[in-house]
Amino acid sequence: MDLYFLIPKNVRTRMEFFTGFGWFELFILLIGLGVGILLFGIAFLITHSFITLLFIVVGGTAGFLLGKPNPYTGMNALSFLKAFKAFKTKRNRYFYRFGDGR
Repeated sequence: MDLYFLIPKNVRTRMEFFTGFGWFELFILLIGLGVGILLFGIAFLITHSFITLLFIVVGGTAGFLLGKPNPYTGMNALSFLKAFKAFKTKRNRYFYRFGDGR
């Protein structure tokens, strides 16, 4: 006897903390923070100034912006750059449809 389950269309298979912000985006954010903390440590050893705390802010912001998906396309900056590189190497015609009724 085969069992079939009806799954609603709007159920997502990946775990998300916020809409469009899941484990992958959190990982990219933490990498950006790690790079910022590393740059802060190096710059603080050289200059002994706390103004270098801006490296942590800049690193975290860069990680957030690279990992945050665009609400219209659902692509983040890293996946967009991968798609752009693939398009530049082998050009195809892409027909995108964003949003409802377009």
